[in-house]
Amino acid sequence: MMESTDEMARSANVFNGATMAAIVAALPTMFLWYGLGVFLYPIAFLVTSLHTALLGVPLYYLLRRWFDIGRITSAVSGLVVGVTPLLLLSVSRELEPGTFWFFAGSGLLGGIAFHWGLGADKPGYGE
Repeated sequence: MMESTDEMARSANVFNGATMAAIVAALPTMFLWYGLGVFLYPIAFLVTSLHTALLGVPLYYLLRRWFDIGRITSAVSGLVVGVTPLLLLSVSRELEPGTFWFFAGSGLLGGIAFHWGLGADKPGYGE
């Protein structure tokens, strides 16, 4: 019984981390197009939420088997998750460097926020 309670708490932490990652990864859109990005934020939040749920959370569970998930692992994983769909789309056309770095930076910020939302730095985590 105690194991299931611990697993539920960890699942809640993963959900919290995914939510924080989606919120933070969508923030750079607010600085686009001379302030008009404020209107794009809800759309960007929906996209980053799906992105985090479909790519970020499964990657977290996969990596957690082999590694201790730390700040650097979370940041690099976020960068990879942020850039992966863009690289898949760029197979058919040329990719601009500014677009690549925008998505990489958003993913990096999202990965850091995911780690922070997990509460992994709090005392007693993982005990």
